[in-house]
Amino acid sequence: MLYRQKKDTYIRNYDGAGYITSTGIWNDRMVNESGTVFLTALSREPQTLDQLADKIIKAFVDVDKETIKKDAEEFYETLIEDGFIIKGETKEELDALDTGFTYNAVQPKTNREDFTPTITTLQMKCTTVFLNSFQKWEFCP
Repeated sequence: MLYRQKKDTYIRNYDGAGYITSTGIWNDRMVNESGTVFLTALSREPQTLDQLADKIIKAFVDVDKETIKKDAEEFYETLIEDGFIIKGETKEELDALDTGFTYNAVQPKTNREDFTPTITTLQMKCTTVFLNSFQKWEFCP
């Protein structure tokens, strides 16, 4: 299996704190020092789990490669689920999965279609009059 960072995803290491952001899904995540090692092993070039584990294992003492691979796979699966990275069998499959931004992939914040205010008293008053009556503040003479 090959793993790759998506083309609209950026990874940074800020003094041991890992940061990944995606301009395509408008999402980001911070990880601790251990997560930073796993995060910064990724790139835009396809890599196998073995290749990634070879990079990662250098940062840890007394940890075998199989444990690193298991932890890496688990960590990377969360990034795949959240749309930051992709995995596939071939480079061509990765290219097909790396679609970039599309409104079809954006989850709506609400299912509401009509945003007309439903409180009629608010529709009748200007903001200043409303705030004066509600908060008993005086904004204008």
